[in-house]
Amino acid sequence: MALKINLINDQKFYRLPRTELKNLCIFILRSQGVKNTEVSLLFTQDKRIREFNKKFRHKDKTTDVLSFYEEKDMDKALSVAYLGDIIISVETARRQAGVYKQTIIHEIKLYVIHGLLHLLGYKDYNKKEKRSMDNLQEALLSKYEKKNNSR
Repeated sequence: MALKINLINDQKFYRLPRTELKNLCIFILRSQGVKNTEVSLLFTQDKRIREFNKKFRHKDKTTDVLSFYEEKDMDKALSVAYLGDIIISVETARRQAGVYKQTIIHEIKLYVIHGLLHLLGYKDYNKKEKRSMDNLQEALLSKYEKKNNSR
């Protein structure tokens, strides 16, 4: 089995660069030592992600990205056949891109990386963990962008 990335687009705010997003997922997973697994990403709008957030996290509010993993233990996560699901609000990405003066695709890529890192067991429950995870996300995105711009 190789890396299998399932992208489901359930929104009309933005035309997703599907191949680029799949390549990003593969790059991130390989950089973290994952060679064989499957991941699903659902790109949706605020209303739908809010429903998921309320149902599964008991938080009745919109969020940017949700991750649902099959394996909590990071060492075991590196070898499971199905890593998990990531849900991303493209509507939130569009809004946040304006706030942070970034492109929407930059925000979406950060959300994808963030979701993948959670599936691999990374946590951001306190300030130290959040800072560490944010730094790792930025470093991984920078490496990915550098690799793709050098072609």
